Amino acid sequence: MDGVVSIASERAYQSGTPAGQYRLRFLKSWESMIWACRRESGQGFIFDPGTQAFLNNDFMARLVADPPQVLFLDELGKLELKESGLDQILATACIMNIQALICTVKKECVDEIRKAYGFKSPLLVDLDRVSRSDALNQVKAYLGCK
Repeated sequence: MDGVVSIASERAYQSGTPAGQYRLRFLKSWESMIWACRRESGQGFIFDPGTQAFLNNDFMARLVADPPQVLFLDELGKLELKESGLDQILATACIMNIQALICTVKKECVDEIRKAYGFKSPLLVDLDRVSRSDALNQVKAYLGCK
């Protein structure tokens, strides 16, 4: 398994307080890198160009050289629809022989992401409507796991 998880800082889970910063954690190495910092105005983020370069070059090279059976990509949304963020990784993963591609997607972008990347019959789980344990069970069933 490999992938990327977006980790918010400076807020409590489900507190409603916007995160001030995000880091990306790489599942295979458990390393993390700064990803985004909230603009001083409080509106939107500034994304780290060094981390973007790492994603597009180093992480992509690792993915192609040693494809995982399961790839997890977290927090897909507007950035990917603008061909940035995890876009290159997702586009490459869609044409690779990966057993399971698991993505979390911003709700407002689900339909656009499905169309942009050609997902025909994805499993959609709304974590605002089901518990995390039920979501895990749905994913396991979809993947044919015990």
